[in-house]
Amino acid sequence: TPSLYLTGDTNQNLILPNSYRRPWNETTSLIFDKFYTLNLNTRSRLYFGFTISNIFNKRNIDIVYTQTGTPDKQVNPRNPTYNPNENFEEYEANPRNISAGRNVLFRIGTSF
Repeated sequence: TPSLYLTGDTNQNLILPNSYRRPWNETTSLIFDKFYTLNLNTRSRLYFGFTISNIFNKRNIDIVYTQTGTPDKQVNPRNPTYNPNENFEEYEANPRNISAGRNVLFRIGTSF
């Protein structure tokens, strides 16, 4: 539910649930595996592979602060308790608010 400081509406009962939403998320991944047979009798195989998660390196917003609707500002300046001299940078710089970037995983293994 959005904050009253975002909507400007003083009656919180008139604010529809989830009327302010996070931006859409997108993640594109690629998986490749290649198997080579080493011995037909024992069915042992050697495999190589890789996985690339988030190919386009899009930074998705996972969490937003309810008062501001952004991932990096916790307190809205329209809030009467807002003090511009307070430093919230350590708290607001939470890396969990934004998803991970591109990850690459290489695999080598055997099966027997």
